[in-house]
Amino acid sequence: MIRYTTITLMLLGCLPEIENNLAVDNDGDGFNELQGDCDDANANAFPGSAELDSEVDCMLDADNDGWGESVGSETVVSGTDCDDQNPSSTHIAVDSDCDSVLTEEDCDDTNADSTSRATDEDCDGVLTEDDCDDTNADSLSNVDDKDCDGVPSSSDCDDNDPNNINDGTNDLDCDGVPTDEDCDDTSILMPLYDIDCDGLIPKLNLSAGNSHICQIDEETGTTCWGSNHLGQIDVPNMEFVSVSAGYDLSCGVDIHQALHCWGANSEGQQIVPSGTYDQVTAGWGLHTCALSSGNIDCWGWNQDGQ
Repeated sequence: MIRYTTITLMLLGCLPEIENNLAVDNDGDGFNELQGDCDDANANAFPGSAELDSEVDCMLDADNDGWGESVGSETVVSGTDCDDQNPSSTHIAVDSDCDSVLTEEDCDDTNADSTSRATDEDCDGVLTEDDCDDTNADSLSNVDDKDCDGVPSSSDCDDNDPNNINDGTNDLDCDGVPTDEDCDDTSILMPLYDIDCDGLIPKLNLSAGNSHICQIDEETGTTCWGSNHLGQIDVPNMEFVSVSAGYDLSCGVDIHQALHCWGANSEGQQIVPSGTYDQVTAGWGLHTCALSSGNIDCWGWNQDGQ
């Protein structure tokens, strides 16, 4: 009688535990809530599920790669898996910014937008294919320096030629003559067109205007071509030693050093001064200037004191 009473009491003592929902393994992962299952509705969440992060903490490891979901909650401990839906994803222990580039190959493993050493050897933010020198973090990109000569496009006289002289340092007027050899490094006229740097330019054989061009040829004489809506290419029948094409106007100095202009005449551009002249320049506005023994005469539009 005493033996049966004892068994009955033992069974009654187990009933409260059996009826306790916390003791039931709802998700079938082998752990109930009394045993520390932090999410008993998810079979991938239980103590030690992410054994590479922790063998005891209750984590969620949805992709079963051993690394826990990086987002935790009040009940689920946060793990280090960068993408817990992908068993091949990286984890923050080897990829801090979770950009799939391992720390040892990542130029900046705190920035998911940073470049990798595989695509940017010097880690200067410019990809190898765009970097003029990907072993030098101070080198320019071929976007900023097309010919990769070390001179930025904005300062390069010719950014398609790595052998050209750059301006801003040793060729201010970009005429190809170094400053220390240029008698006036602010003007391309000297010494390219004024070889002896005396301020006088030899006769010009070719001149490009707004929409037409004039040329003096020793054999064929003076010819102009291009737009002719105001007669700017109708060269007078005479021999010229200097010619200039301007804005819808052409002017020349003949063999007797007399001035002649043809084309536009809205501001009196064709009313030339008398006398002898060495050369003439038709402006790109509505005025013209000519040189005579060191003296300059100008005529035409004068709204701004031309």
